[in-house]
Amino acid sequence: MKKVKISIKGSLASPDTLSDGFELLTDGEYQCEEGLTTFSYVESDMTGQEGTLTTFNVEPDRVVLRRSSEFDADMIFSERQKHHFLYDTPLGAVTMGINTHSIKKDMCAEGGHLEIRYDIQVDNIAVSSNLFEIDITAFRSSQACANLLGSSKTLSDSVYGLPQQMRHTPFYNGEGMVKQ
Repeated sequence: MKKVKISIKGSLASPDTLSDGFELLTDGEYQCEEGLTTFSYVESDMTGQEGTLTTFNVEPDRVVLRRSSEFDADMIFSERQKHHFLYDTPLGAVTMGINTHSIKKDMCAEGGHLEIRYDIQVDNIAVSSNLFEIDITAFRSSQACANLLGSSKTLSDSVYGLPQQMRHTPFYNGEGMVKQ
């Protein structure tokens, strides 16, 4: 597993509220080989799930999101299919459904992009429409960044080798997730 920067942008809309969004920029681990891509990170107190290990397994025909903590949850995203999962809470378990509309992925050994559009259902009633946009970027050495930028800039000058669009996001305050 290699060390990476993971940017997760999410939005949701429910029948009762306007769209709500967030962005999380965090360190994580990543591996891509033989049709299976895995990346993971530890949630912070800013996400409300401090200490939870979140792992995405990107397979050829589906994506599995696993949260491992005191309350575990596995969410399976598979295009045009509905999957149910048990979501544990301090007050008890709730059965929820995921109806995945689309999965777009472009993953390689150095990182990539994953986009998932899906609805969440409780008792077969849609409660929200959701979007995950995830970008994964491998850390680069200071020299590699200097070569990439064509100058003598250091690793910190290049914001850890992140693509330009991730360097100046108005939603990231340097500590983690910031609500839109």
